[in-house]
Amino acid sequence: PSECPCVRYNRGMETLIAFGVPEQEAQGYLEMAGGNPEVAVNLFLSMSGGGGGGGAGGSSQPKKDLGFDIPDWYSSVWPEIETIPDAWLKQGMNFDEKVHLGIVQPKNGPCGVLAAVQAVMISQCRKKQNFSEKYKPSAEDLGSAITAILIQGTYDEKGQSSPAKICTWGSKGVGKDVEVTETKTEKDLYEVVMKNIKQFQDPGGCVLLVYSATLTRGVDQIKKDIVSEGGEAGYALTIKAHGHWLCTSELVSLLIRGKAGGNVGAFSQIGGAPHDWNMRLGVGLLTADEFKTGTVVCDKLKSPSSPVWLLHGGDHF
Repeated sequence: PSECPCVRYNRGMETLIAFGVPEQEAQGYLEMAGGNPEVAVNLFLSMSGGGGGGGAGGSSQPKKDLGFDIPDWYSSVWPEIETIPDAWLKQGMNFDEKVHLGIVQPKNGPCGVLAAVQAVMISQCRKKQNFSEKYKPSAEDLGSAITAILIQGTYDEKGQSSPAKICTWGSKGVGKDVEVTETKTEKDLYEVVMKNIKQFQDPGGCVLLVYSATLTRGVDQIKKDIVSEGGEAGYALTIKAHGHWLCTSELVSLLIRGKAGGNVGAFSQIGGAPHDWNMRLGVGLLTADEFKTGTVVCDKLKSPSSPVWLLHGGDHF
């Protein structure tokens, strides 16, 4: 038989208090974890530095000289404190001249970011009377998609919003220092994005979107997002595999729903309760993992409000 929710809650309180957590703070961890004691403890350990891994904390890896001051959040994004690979630094977000709705991707790595931008942009533009497969997106269309992606990350679980943050390259150039602009309204956010739209279109623009989404959501909140859906607090938003820095499902989730939880399945990875995504942007996602592993994709991703899906083939979006 399943454990009574009140018993699970009390068990979580007792465990957290045993770790020395004050009662009111313990209640807060359990609230964030939806009453799940295991998730609540993982949240506490990750937030207090006991969760291991340096990926989301940004402070446990040694500082290196990359030619600029490395921000504390650098390792929340990248799997190593190293120079960003060309696959990312040379990736812009200009739409192709021949295949108008496509963004050319020269090298493996940022496919999930590009797919997310395309999906959101197409979802918005398909409402226009002149939209077709030959539609040529404008700079304003890209700016609207970036704005929509970032604004959703400003909302917490209670619907309260915080300022959005837009990153642009600083005086040392692409891939080095960044400047951060904070905005409080969607109108202001769009204006700042459009003022700097060339930086998003040009090489390095893909990285700027990832940085902006990360700082808008906040490193601590991203840690909570990851742990709440069965991930580890030490995860970065990219992984190193086969010599490439690749997108994680957590990063794609951050971009298409504003939350960095990586569970695309219809059931929670902790406890097996029903699980679904809250999709403000209304795009979906289909993955080959459902066929390969039997992981049933959650309802909102299978049946989005807009008929636009990201496709995940296992190692490529």
